[in-house]
Amino acid sequence: MAGRPREFPNIKPTSRSYSPGEYPQTLFKAQNGASVAVRFGNRAVESRLSLSFQNITDDQARQILGNYYDTNGSWDYVSFPSGHAMLSGTEDNFLQKQMRGEGDNPVKYRYAEPPKVDYVFMDICTVTCELIGYLDGGLD
Repeated sequence: MAGRPREFPNIKPTSRSYSPGEYPQTLFKAQNGASVAVRFGNRAVESRLSLSFQNITDDQARQILGNYYDTNGSWDYVSFPSGHAMLSGTEDNFLQKQMRGEGDNPVKYRYAEPPKVDYVFMDICTVTCELIGYLDGGLD
């Protein structure tokens, strides 16, 4: 069972990519070509949120890595509160809710992999994060 939300550092990403995930289903095909899809739920799962932070300071990179360690160390999940810098440039309320894991898409984000840190110059980094959204049965 998951713990509590860990707020992602309030750093504005240089770029952001969001995929709403897919509905879990299995497709059965008969030899004659007829097919039947069996859907296993009414919500999309495994949404993805990719964040890139170019030319940020070492301290900001440390904050992101700290969030990764804090979140995974206790198996918590990442949250993005309303007004978070990650949502910068997205004015549509529906899209903001989708990316935050609210509304019709009540996912909890966890790191799909460790953040990648590329050192550009002294005290300048580029960090990329890949988050994946799960439906967690132990949460409301």
